[in-house]
Amino acid sequence: GTKAFVFDGTNWVGADNGSVDTNVAIGFNANGYYYGTAVGSYSISYSNGVAVGYGTSGFSLGTAVGSYANGSSYGTAVGYYTLGYSYGTAIGYQAKGYYNGISIGHNSMGSNNGTSIGYYAGNALTDYANPNKNVLLGYQAGLLLTQPSAWEIGRAHV
Repeated sequence: GTKAFVFDGTNWVGADNGSVDTNVAIGFNANGYYYGTAVGSYSISYSNGVAVGYGTSGFSLGTAVGSYANGSSYGTAVGYYTLGYSYGTAIGYQAKGYYNGISIGHNSMGSNNGTSIGYYAGNALTDYANPNKNVLLGYQAGLLLTQPSAWEIGRAHV
């Protein structure tokens, strides 16, 4: 037979074979629930989520890598304070990707099948529910854009 062990932060403790969910939790106050994997202090994963890094959260098949990153509902977040939600992808400091959106860059935001790449690209988007489908490329691209569809490349720095 197979015996499962869980590291409680100090010791390896034998888990009851009747209640093992195949969770992984490594690190001080790390928690993995319902097949979740949490690696890093204060990381938490739930329902097949993956969280790697200090204070990260991975929920409902979401993946988060980096300090305070949050991946939820199939979302992926990579970087410091990133958020990937509902199939969204976010890469970079405080990047946010919502509803199939892709966001790459410092404080960028991609939502509703839209893509934002660059420093503060799409950061002003406020309407996450409407199908924006924006494509924003460059420094502060779409800075004044809040919801209509657009194709914009860069923005003159003044």
